[in-house]
Amino acid sequence: MGIVGLLYLTLRREIPPRKAALVTLFPVLVTTVFLYRLMLLRPHVPAIFLFCLRLAAILQRQRPLAVLAVFGFVLSYHAFYVPLLCILLAWPLRRTAARPDGLWLGWMLTALLAGLLLNPYFPSNLEMAFTHARIALGAGLPPGLDAGVEVQALPLRQFVARYAYRVLGAGLALGNCALGVYRSGAQRLEYR
Repeated sequence: MGIVGLLYLTLRREIPPRKAALVTLFPVLVTTVFLYRLMLLRPHVPAIFLFCLRLAAILQRQRPLAVLAVFGFVLSYHAFYVPLLCILLAWPLRRTAARPDGLWLGWMLTALLAGLLLNPYFPSNLEMAFTHARIALGAGLPPGLDAGVEVQALPLRQFVARYAYRVLGAGLALGNCALGVYRSGAQRLEYR
């Protein structure tokens, strides 16, 4: 439940508390799949928490906390490519900010590398990361091999039943942002 709480605290700084509570509790109340995945005692749960903590730290410009969250993520979970991809996507945005400060992105890359090397399962953590990425992408699998239920595509009816709330929620959030920008008379959205 720390993940849900952290999401609420982060959203509360950006939108009014009632809207933040609604956005946070909506997925939990609409689907049991989301809550079930958060209640599992598996390595991905602390990794999700640390990923959310890193995003919250970046939004609040708490650079040391963001660096520590990346380090903890890589120590707790094998999918180091998730924070790496986010860091690489954020790198070009540092030049568009009013105050460019890309040094902390370099520190996050350093923390990622240190976490990879200091992981007690090194180099097996790298092998597991690449194996899972290959399975998820369907690369190198013989035809007809069942790679697991969680990576198989859902039939359209089940997909809509399980995840339509995400599309609806994203649409409502974008609409709310667009309405706020329109009402404020802002000419463009700026990166914080």
